[in-house]
Amino acid sequence: MDLRKNSQSACHAPSARAQRVQRLVVGHSAKPCILVAASRKSSHIVARCLDGFAELHYVFTIEEALVRLAQGGIHAIVAGLHFDDSLMPVLLDKVKSNPATRDLPFHCCRFLPSCLNPAAMAAVHRACRELTQLDLIDLPEWHARYGWEAAAERFRAVIASRLPP
Repeated sequence: MDLRKNSQSACHAPSARAQRVQRLVVGHSAKPCILVAASRKSSHIVARCLDGFAELHYVFTIEEALVRLAQGGIHAIVAGLHFDDSLMPVLLDKVKSNPATRDLPFHCCRFLPSCLNPAAMAAVHRACRELTQLDLIDLPEWHARYGWEAAAERFRAVIASRLPP
């Protein structure tokens, strides 16, 4: 007699409410939930900086981002300049125009070196500051200036400073 088969048939899938309670009990909500809107190419950089710090929800298209935001429970957004073929400004506009998400901290980030000239990068910095009230998080620059570990720590500190208590 196969005991595994009998024990599986005796178990019932928990209800949605029981699953929510179980997530709370085991601490899933203890860490902030961050929507990471990044290119597949840069997602490993975000993971290296933020794994363990937060519950990360990766999205690679505008559509995926909007679906995940509609589900709720997100505490902040970290969006890369190269997200969905450089559509980060479109995501920012959609987030800020939606009453349900407009107050979420939106961190504009550069995860990978780019070929933008200094004037273009200065314009990106200004636009991020004006549209989000936050400075651009420039990981390649921070990495060059402070080293990898200090850049990752600075990244986490900036994100943590804008999270709800």
